[in-house]
Amino acid sequence: MMLVAVTMRPTFSATSPRVAFDLPPRVSQYGVARDGRFLMIQNQGQGSVDTLNVIVNWYDELKRLCPTGK
Repeated sequence: MMLVAVTMRPTFSATSPRVAFDLPPRVSQYGVARDGRFLMIQNQGQGSVDTLNVIVNWYDELKRLCPTGK
């Protein structure tokens, strides 16, 4: 993954690209979350994946299953 520093004023300019980090082996797709984290799908072996499970509100479920007493 490469990065450049960009400025827009007074005119557009960009630094030379440099390596930000190496992608882990077998990464097939990636995206960037709103908070800046990179989210990656990494193939684990042979064949293709036909199911993707996305768990939303997992933290609320964790609090429900493991209450801290607070």
